[in-house]
Amino acid sequence: MPKLAEGQELLTMKRILQSSLQSFWAKRGKRLKIKDGWELFWKEADEEKYGRLNFQQLEENLRALLMKHSDSLLSPRTALNSARASMPHADETRDPVLKGITREDLRVLFAEADLDGSGEVSATEWSSMLYRLELSTWPTADEVNVPRAVATINRAAAKWYRAGDNWFKVFRLADQNSGRIDFNDFQGMVRQRTPGLGINKKKVSDQEPAPFK
Repeated sequence: MPKLAEGQELLTMKRILQSSLQSFWAKRGKRLKIKDGWELFWKEADEEKYGRLNFQQLEENLRALLMKHSDSLLSPRTALNSARASMPHADETRDPVLKGITREDLRVLFAEADLDGSGEVSATEWSSMLYRLELSTWPTADEVNVPRAVATINRAAAKWYRAGDNWFKVFRLADQNSGRIDFNDFQGMVRQRTPGLGINKKKVSDQEPAPFK
């Protein structure tokens, strides 16, 4: 089993997967969070409605839905049949599954998601794996100026929502009526203007909120 890529390579693979997923759903008129996008992808890909995919099923559907026909409006089943017909031989490990992600890369990512060694992964396990990969590349609190980032967020919260150092009002902006927000919700709330704080990357970099995870 090849080692998992590190640093920028790892982030690049994650971004390719997520941008391809979002583009696929956007072309079909759906604006979804990443986690919701993968859950819907799994439903499209899971012919048996079992809730889990093996490596071959994942590879076939990534090729069919996210790469080869991402610019068309072919039905998912037609796209999948076309992808199956063009599948590479098993030893072609460097053959691209998506542009920038080879079959070998995908096997490593799949193994990272398949923590129980069952040979199958759910949408939740896949999303969690991608999130862990992102976390592994983020700096620790000792490596960034967390107090400065907190102070900047506090000022914006006080200016726009009279929230001061109480972030409850701010969290409610990102909460989708679940009583909880994930880091992507938090980061979106920091960046977007209304509703949100509208803080750009010059004031708070992408790295500075990372320890809040």
